[in-house]
Amino acid sequence: QIDLTRKGNVVSAIFGFCDIRNFTDLTEVLKREVVQVVNEFAAIVHKAVTENYGAPNKNIGDAFLLVWKPKQKLTVTQVADAALRSYVK
Repeated sequence: QIDLTRKGNVVSAIFGFCDIRNFTDLTEVLKREVVQVVNEFAAIVHKAVTENYGAPNKNIGDAFLLVWKPKQKLTVTQVADAALRSYVK
């Protein structure tokens, strides 16, 4: 049962979205091999994000939802900088 009167918590988080450009064209050319390409791309994205204090949240075909939340002694600014480093990498 859900308690609708219970107060929630404010959580600071940074959400990022990344997708593979021209994925439809890539799919038409690669056919079955497109799965391997997406998996390789996912490995690169996941590594860059986790190395920068983030977490891959969801993969949706050619798109990736990513999240960074301040943990331990990191400030929101430090986490924001880390999120940007993930994209530059």
